[in-house]
Amino acid sequence: MSPFKRNRITASQSKSVSRRMRSSNIGTHNRVAPSARSMNASSVGFSSPRKTRRASKGEVRNIMPSTTSGESSAAYNRRVSTREFSQQIQSRRRLQRVLLLLALAVIILVVGVVVGVNAFFGLMGSKMGLSDSSATEVLVEQAGQDPFYVLVSADLDDSDGNDDGVDLLSLVRIDPAEKRATFVGFPSSTYVSMSDGMGHKIVDARRIGGTKELVSAVADVAGVKISHLVTTNVQGITKLAQEMGGVTLNLSEEVDDPNAGGVYIAAGQQTLEGEQLVTFLRASNYSDGVRSQMVNQGLTTALVLQYLSKDGFLSLATRLDRCAGAFQTDWSGSGLYGALSDFVGFSVENAYTTYVPGYRDSVSADASYVVSSASFAQLMEQVNAGQNPLQEGQVDTSGVDPSKIKVEVRNGSGIDGGASSIAQILESAGYVIDQTGNADSYVYGETLVVYKKDAMKAAAESVVETLGTGRAIAANGFYSFSTDVLVILGGDWKPMA
Repeated sequence: MSPFKRNRITASQSKSVSRRMRSSNIGTHNRVAPSARSMNASSVGFSSPRKTRRASKGEVRNIMPSTTSGESSAAYNRRVSTREFSQQIQSRRRLQRVLLLLALAVIILVVGVVVGVNAFFGLMGSKMGLSDSSATEVLVEQAGQDPFYVLVSADLDDSDGNDDGVDLLSLVRIDPAEKRATFVGFPSSTYVSMSDGMGHKIVDARRIGGTKELVSAVADVAGVKISHLVTTNVQGITKLAQEMGGVTLNLSEEVDDPNAGGVYIAAGQQTLEGEQLVTFLRASNYSDGVRSQMVNQGLTTALVLQYLSKDGFLSLATRLDRCAGAFQTDWSGSGLYGALSDFVGFSVENAYTTYVPGYRDSVSADASYVVSSASFAQLMEQVNAGQNPLQEGQVDTSGVDPSKIKVEVRNGSGIDGGASSIAQILESAGYVIDQTGNADSYVYGETLVVYKKDAMKAAAESVVETLGTGRAIAANGFYSFSTDVLVILGGDWKPMA
């Protein structure tokens, strides 16, 4: 019997297969010539001699690819047909599905957290947004981690928060890198120029031009750019004190000011809440008057900052959420959180408190507080440099009582009416003017404030602060006068308009 019939392959089918093998590459077996001499069946490595003979005749029924494992086709066939192999494939697929589901769950969780955090900060921001957003027009964006200025204001007059007056005003320099804050207090009666071209008390700024006017007035007189604003009122201060468990202070003097409220607070360590704290911030009838008030207000603000930034992450977010309704600010919820996070670890021991140098003009009908421009410019140079405004070598004039200082004024510049102008300014600030007159000659280019005894050095420095110009020097036997301080008017004197 013909081999073609036994294998049920006709002659035409065999020829067709041979032609296809000559023109195609099948797996690893390359059939390129019809002659037996060119057959490469022996080099393919079939699993049996019978398959090799069939290949050499042009009969190729199945060709398995070479495996990466190096195993024979028969071994490969046995392996892939086993139940264990099938189970392995199924296990891999199940693992892939589980990993995919886990990845999707993580993505959903992350998205949910992000959405939740954004919603949380958005709600917080809505609680503390400024009612008057005009201030954002004059606020200057802070640059990264560089120091920046924040203006803190509080209305202490109206418990309903309807009064536009400002009774607490503090310019704060924040240094995130050093975790240091410097508080410069402004008396509410500080006399400044405003957008209408006239001079007003700074307490009236918001009534004249809104919150924008207040920020601009402080920035102009201090010569700085303000990046952020925080405002509050009696209700807000009361809420902050409640959240803090009271504000603990060591009072050097008792608080007994009828104009501040009916609460009496004894000297020494006290924990103040509600009405007590508001009275403390309002009081100004201390031995050195408004200067102590400014320092007290700055210290209280520093304690609030210390509380808000005492630690970070969840506890910080929780504190902000509880306190958000106690104040208003241009900061967004996430922005304020970020700023306080940078300031975590701040302590009042790393805070400087000072005030705007000047004097109260008792002659004017409204008793404005007049800024000593030269002294304030010098103070702001130190503040801008991150220095303590009362460094070693400087004189603390906070304890000077002008009513106990006798002053003689002499005109050493030849400026008409100069001695009288200076005498009037000093008298308005409470100093006792003993006499005025001319110096022996008009040769003084610089205003000098002369003192005899070291005990009068602080008094002389306070006169310099009041005038806004001049230099305090010791007499050392070169100057003759009978008062506590001698003022010699120099050519640098510029009468106030």
